[in-house]
Amino acid sequence: MTLEQVALEWYYSLSQNSVDSFETIYMRFTTRFADSKLMVGCSTSLQHVTQGDTKMLRQYMARFSNATLGIPNLYPAVVIHLLMVSLKPSPFLDSLYADPPENKDDFVQER
Repeated sequence: MTLEQVALEWYYSLSQNSVDSFETIYMRFTTRFADSKLMVGCSTSLQHVTQGDTKMLRQYMARFSNATLGIPNLYPAVVIHLLMVSLKPSPFLDSLYADPPENKDDFVQER
């Protein structure tokens, strides 16, 4: 009664009498939908989110912010460090090293 959309379609596609126990349906369901599980990231996964030479800062910040959403207990100092090392070289980056922001909100508001 709680399945929706693709999962419900999958359930209806099962052959009659193909499930003999809860364990069977559990194993088949988790095998089929294991790749749909939301993965919790860690701070090291953010090092792959870089600005690149042709990306605008606004686009980069949106991607970076989105990538941080799935990371629990992310320390502000780690966020600032990863932001700064993943920016492309520029006078803007030089200004950050001269006057580092204390947290991501300061980074976004003051820059």
